[in-house]
Amino acid sequence: MIRRTFSLLAFAALATGTGCNGGGTSPPPFPTGRALLPQHLYVGGSHGVAQFNIPLTSASTANFTAMSGYEYSIAVDADANLVVSTGASLAFFRAPLSGASTPNTVLTTGRPEYQLAFADSHDLWIADGLGGVRTLKFPFSSADLPPAAIGNAAIVGASGIAFDGAQNLYVVNDQNNQGFRGARNSNLLVYAPPYTGSPIATPNVPTSYAGVAVSATQLFVACLNRFDVYDLPITSTSSPAFSIFIGNSAPLLAVDAGGNLYAGNFTAQTIAVYPLPLSAASKPTVTLQLDHTFGLNTFAIGR
Repeated sequence: MIRRTFSLLAFAALATGTGCNGGGTSPPPFPTGRALLPQHLYVGGSHGVAQFNIPLTSASTANFTAMSGYEYSIAVDADANLVVSTGASLAFFRAPLSGASTPNTVLTTGRPEYQLAFADSHDLWIADGLGGVRTLKFPFSSADLPPAAIGNAAIVGASGIAFDGAQNLYVVNDQNNQGFRGARNSNLLVYAPPYTGSPIATPNVPTSYAGVAVSATQLFVACLNRFDVYDLPITSTSSPAFSIFIGNSAPLLAVDAGGNLYAGNFTAQTIAVYPLPLSAASKPTVTLQLDHTFGLNTFAIGR
């Protein structure tokens, strides 16, 4: 979901099933017990990607830092393989990861992808921010470029994507395609597999939405200074149940297998952990202060 959100404008899985139609309700959300442990937090910054153990504490230190350069977005698949968007390419790293890891595949895309997520099939899904949601089929090669797009006119500006355990696709739709600049108007779109039907579309919210994460019962979407919390399932009348304000930043968001929400603050260079489910009175139980020279840009949770 990111520092580049401010400068450029501003998750995802795949399965088979029936399409969903606008005006209905989203299919059953996240089944429990599907994620694998142990998990790690992968934090992308201006100087590479650092791996932290979960559970996170205020004294956590990185196991290692790999790669170098400005990282826009990252994702980890079910086998702990990592993909990093550097702003002009996608670099794929095979597990096990270490500080000496180098990419086994690099695909030049010429654009910074806003949010990445792997499908259970290992296909990679991309919110490209320029209007589309795209997918790269596994195994990845240059023959797959440009990535195939979901052809649906409802998507104006895809600034974030997420999938629940039932493989429903949640798209953050920045309708002005201008992130935090200019006029602000956003909503959420929900597609059921195979993502060819009309989506459930929520009412507009007068803000610019960015990255998104989903738990078993709630959906979290980032915007300037806060993140909004929606109750699941999403319907055509859903609106935020409440918001949690984090300061002068658009938060990064991710959910771990233990039922905790991670919210990253670009400005403060912190990662805060909230136990789920959230309420309007929720406070973080852990806050990790990162070295400001690292330059927090993005993060993801995986094995």
